[in-house]
Amino acid sequence: MKKSLFVLLILFSSRLFSQYIFNDTSLYFIKQIDNLHPVDLSPLELTELEKHLEKAIEEFNLRSQQYADSVNPKKKKRRGLARYIDVHGYFFKLVPRMSKENQKEVWISGDIKDYFITGGNRKKPVFDNQWKKQFINGRGVADGGAGFIYLHINLTLRTHSTLTMNGGG
Repeated sequence: MKKSLFVLLILFSSRLFSQYIFNDTSLYFIKQIDNLHPVDLSPLELTELEKHLEKAIEEFNLRSQQYADSVNPKKKKRRGLARYIDVHGYFFKLVPRMSKENQKEVWISGDIKDYFITGGNRKKPVFDNQWKKQFINGRGVADGGAGFIYLHINLTLRTHSTLTMNGGG
């Protein structure tokens, strides 16, 4: 009963968090890897990216909770140990490219917003307005855990990889 309630909660909350992240340019930026041949992303493709990100986070959160439950099945007070990703806690970099097979792919990197707090308080933090210039290349950092998340999406095939994150130092 509790597991099914948790699954329903994840599915319901995931529908709520999808509030058009990629329609708000204060939450993401597009980094072209080839300025001579930029790969554009249409509003429809941004919506598709968001759906894939939402689904990948749902899958990650569910797997994480299932793992935590399997490790601590009777220690209910430790169930909170599951890693949970909330899309609203991240800024995103989108890197579009065309593959050798002429398929449009996008690499999404997420940096947790906490790395860019410059003031305010816990309920209303103030973020550095230059965060896009200071975005951390998490692939170059050995740890950081859920501070750095990654997802590869193939828009042509409409598929995505498993959401990954850095190790936890």
